[in-house]
Amino acid sequence: IEDDYDSEFRHQGEPIAAMQGLLPDAPVLYVGTFSKTMFPALRLGFLVLPEAIAKPAMPSIIEMLRGGHRLEQLTMAAFIENGQFSRHLGRMRRLYRQRQTALRDALAAHLGVDHEVLGGHSGLHLTVRLPPEFPDQRIVDDARKLGMNPSSLSSFAVRPRPEDNGVVIGYGNTSADRFPALIKRLGDVARQARRTA
Repeated sequence: IEDDYDSEFRHQGEPIAAMQGLLPDAPVLYVGTFSKTMFPALRLGFLVLPEAIAKPAMPSIIEMLRGGHRLEQLTMAAFIENGQFSRHLGRMRRLYRQRQTALRDALAAHLGVDHEVLGGHSGLHLTVRLPPEFPDQRIVDDARKLGMNPSSLSSFAVRPRPEDNGVVIGYGNTSADRFPALIKRLGDVARQARRTA
């Protein structure tokens, strides 16, 4: 089963092919959603099945479909078939690359805390590694009280190590002009949360 999450938003290099398309009738169930490429309230996903199991799976698929989204499905199909979806993705890739650049610039200019930016080749977020004396969970808790919504890097680890300390910052739904003030505020929060020996 392949969930090619955020593959549409690759910002550097050539697109990486999905496993599902590498071989004819590859033994891969390719699943996805239009939540990030369009909007979450659309509530449409998709499943691409190998030809060998598509027909036998059809009764189960029909049983799972409960209706209610026929108009949205037909509209989305037309949006894809007439080329508008591809043009939309191109516009969104450009917008998200601009937002990522603005976020990187704001981090460099306004965070005021030693950090390392990781990732950015694809997706809609950047990972910012912080020194261990800046406790990421406390930073996140305090930032959320101020209306920001970063995630703590350590929360993604089963057994966090000192190098798993930092914040994950999404840039998909934030205007680029807001990043300088938000990152300055995040830097203030991080300095207030700093542990002293």
